[in-house]
Amino acid sequence: MITDTNPAHTTPERLDLELYLDRLVRHEQRLCDEVCAARMRIVWTKLERELADERTSVEETHFIFHRLMRAAHSTHRRHVSGRA
Repeated sequence: MITDTNPAHTTPERLDLELYLDRLVRHEQRLCDEVCAARMRIVWTKLERELADERTSVEETHFIFHRLMRAAHSTHRRHVSGRA
């Protein structure tokens, strides 16, 4: 608890906290971007496995890709809503 109410004494601490918070937010954004990129790599890996069969048509490829992207997107939304 802060007992000193003099703004001159509390300003540096507040500035330090605001700078630290800003750094944490940037770090969180970077990690979120890395997680999204990892999910995209997983989707591509699954897509490549699904397409290993040369008989897969363009329509099937399109369907598989969108199905995997929806699954990745719903996983991301669950992760983001869990942080709120």
